[in-house]
Amino acid sequence: MYIMWIDWKLFDYTYDKMNSYCNDANDWLLLEYNLLEKQYKYYLNKLLQLENLNEKDIYIYKLNELIDFIKWVHYDKHDEVDESVKDNYDYYKVLRWNNINVNNTLNLDEEIKLINKDSKKMKFKEDYCLKEKDILLVCASINYLWKCAYIDKDSDYLFSWFLWVLRNNNKNNYISKLLYYYITSKYFKNYLDDNANWTTFNNLNNTLINNFKVRFPKSLDEQQHIVDILDKFSQLKNQLKNEIELRNKQYKFYLNKLSNDIIKTKWIEWIKLKDIVEVFYWWKYEKIEDGEYDVIWWWKWPSCKTNISNSNWWDFVTISIQWTAWLLQYHDKPKYLSNFVIWLRSKHKNITNKDLYIILQAKQNKINNLIHYLFIPKLLISDFLNITI
Repeated sequence: MYIMWIDWKLFDYTYDKMNSYCNDANDWLLLEYNLLEKQYKYYLNKLLQLENLNEKDIYIYKLNELIDFIKWVHYDKHDEVDESVKDNYDYYKVLRWNNINVNNTLNLDEEIKLINKDSKKMKFKEDYCLKEKDILLVCASINYLWKCAYIDKDSDYLFSWFLWVLRNNNKNNYISKLLYYYITSKYFKNYLDDNANWTTFNNLNNTLINNFKVRFPKSLDEQQHIVDILDKFSQLKNQLKNEIELRNKQYKFYLNKLSNDIIKTKWIEWIKLKDIVEVFYWWKYEKIEDGEYDVIWWWKWPSCKTNISNSNWWDFVTISIQWTAWLLQYHDKPKYLSNFVIWLRSKHKNITNKDLYIILQAKQNKINNLIHYLFIPKLLISDFLNITI
């Protein structure tokens, strides 16, 4: 992609019109999705209360009575096989925590690590392959500790980095999908909040998980009835989510088309990002006093105390470089700067900060390829600033 310096007013006008159209279309879909999500959560928690059953018709189990825990496989960074040369190797396909969506579904569109089967550190066992009825659970995270996905068929995928598998031990008669819904419910989340000693980086442990209690109908027909109702909600949610994703793909397509075709260029230049931006780093500023502030945070945007930057600026671009790398945003009012967020402003006379944001949006795939996932998702600032645009 090129940077095109000519008639940026026309560029901004066209972009704003396109953005407005896409947002209007998405708003209705998002409204419908959010209403369906509320309905789903209501019925999920209501059905799991088992109010229509007598206590004598209910089993109460601790989680360790129902499942076996299987922890993630380990591998070295140098064992990774690049996608471009994968045909030259025998490799394992390994999922990580970013392969689970926040709506508790498996996401195979995210990057999947390919690990050389000759790896000396990875000790392969058949148990590491995902099997039908497994529950893949995030066991360590900042903000999405209870993300999980239900596996509906056997596969050759392995799992690593902050993932556990909860596998039916076949010692008790129950439907695995019902346990999955239990793990996604408020009862599991509330249990973790009440019993875990959280730190900045949250971790599950065997003792904590083992003692979680679930209540199942003794009747398998009743269990299946609950699962069927919740499956219908999940199917409707996924249909709407897919439609929203298609809209977003359409938006990105026209964004690239706008950048490449619509504007008639007077001249074109290849240039490195670092040559057209000023960069401001969170660690160069003093910590502000306790209080409520409008803050740019690295996984959400709350009001909290954090490091301060130049709050007199009225427009700028930010990008997170860790955990949520890359999370790109444009801001049109003063805010404060938090850890693991860098602040970008254009220093090119023909490019506004909003133009810079649009250009970086169009470079999303290239930036994604720079992210390292060995321990946590991390975007190296030097790599990012050296991209050619």
